[in-house]
Amino acid sequence: MATKRNKKYKPRQVIQNPMQYLCGGYKKIDGEHKQVLNIKNSEAMLKIVNGTADKPDFDLLIGASNMALVLCEIHDHNNAHDDLIKARDALHSLGKRYLELGRFVLKGDEMQAINHMLEIHDEQLNVMRVVDVERGYAEIQRRLRHHIGTKTIVERVAA
Repeated sequence: MATKRNKKYKPRQVIQNPMQYLCGGYKKIDGEHKQVLNIKNSEAMLKIVNGTADKPDFDLLIGASNMALVLCEIHDHNNAHDDLIKARDALHSLGKRYLELGRFVLKGDEMQAINHMLEIHDEQLNVMRVVDVERGYAEIQRRLRHHIGTKTIVERVAA
C-alpha cells in the first residue's frame, strides 16, 4: 500500500515561449538598462567625490567593482585585471577611511582608479551578453555563500 506524501503539490512553471527563454540570454544587454545602470554608478561616484555619499552609494560602487572583476576573471581579460585590483584596493581604503572619519574622503589616485574601473565596467556591459552577466552574478553569489574573499572592512581593520 502506498504512503501519502506530506508535500504540497507545486505545479511546474510553464514557459510560454521556449525559444525566447532559451535564446533570450544570448542577446546583448538592453540599451535602456545600461543607461540606467551607468547613471546610478555615475551618481554614486559624484556623491562620493562631493562628500555627500552614504553607505548605499558606496555599496553600489562595490557591486560594480565585484561584477567587473568577476567578468574579467571569467573571460580572461587579464589586461584590465590589475586596474580592477587597484580599484578594489582603493575602495577598501575608502571604506577604512569612512570607518575612521564617518564620511567618504577620496584621494586623487583612488578617484582615478575607481573612475577607470567604472569605464571598464561600462565597456564590459557594452560587449557582454545577458547570460554572461547572469553567470557573473551567480559567481559573486557563490563566493559570498562560501565566504571566498568576503572579509568586511571592519574585519580587515581589526586584523
